[in-house]
Amino acid sequence: MVMNNVIPEEGRWYAYRGSRELYQVINIDDADRVIYFQDTHGDIDEVDFDEWYAMDLEPLSDLDELEQLGDDDDEPHADVEHRSILMRLRGLRR
Repeated sequence: MVMNNVIPEEGRWYAYRGSRELYQVINIDDADRVIYFQDTHGDIDEVDFDEWYAMDLEPLSDLDELEQLGDDDDEPHADVEHRSILMRLRGLRR
């Protein structure tokens, strides 16, 4: 089992290592020990703290990292998907 030490932060994007899966933490419920997150399609899911720390995640520190993940010719639909996320993120930063 993979154990990570990545602390979840609301509003931050995370990449699943070795894949193009991206998640944004949208809420952390300390009382119930649950982390709510959305994927790039806007689907919302939840995991408990133990599940989170078992996921092989890495935090994205800035938009440049997200742009680099969008540079993959093997998945043409991914460019559109990642471009859409970048546009939303840039809009939120203004």
